[in-house]
Amino acid sequence: MERHHLEQLLKANKLPIDASDDEVMAMLLEASYTKEEAVRALSTLRRSEPEYRETANSGNRKLFHSGERLNAGEISQLLGIDVTVNETIISEPKRSQFSLTQMMSVWLLSAIIAATAIVAYMYIYEMGLFHPMMAHGKE
Repeated sequence: MERHHLEQLLKANKLPIDASDDEVMAMLLEASYTKEEAVRALSTLRRSEPEYRETANSGNRKLFHSGERLNAGEISQLLGIDVTVNETIISEPKRSQFSLTQMMSVWLLSAIIAATAIVAYMYIYEMGLFHPMMAHGKE
């Protein structure tokens, strides 16, 4: 919800920008805004333009141009809704999801498949043990 959209809505309804909060709230509710949206729109409208731009820009800058974390107030400012965030960070060390037996089975199966593929390649192209010279040399 942006300030200039709200100002245009007020002008379309022939209300001055500095109209009382009750008049603006009544107009927003009449325009099918929910009560929460109307309160948020009113707070956006009453906030001064430089203050609004500075807080939005600092949050965007911190979000996109740094590795810093956002706190709950900054998230609320960027999203335009109230957010409660638990500041506790829970991290578990990563553990392998596979047991030693499973890893060894996969390794053994891949080695068998590779050896079979090499022997099949040699047979198809008559190379190595399957070369015609080798077969005639033994006779």
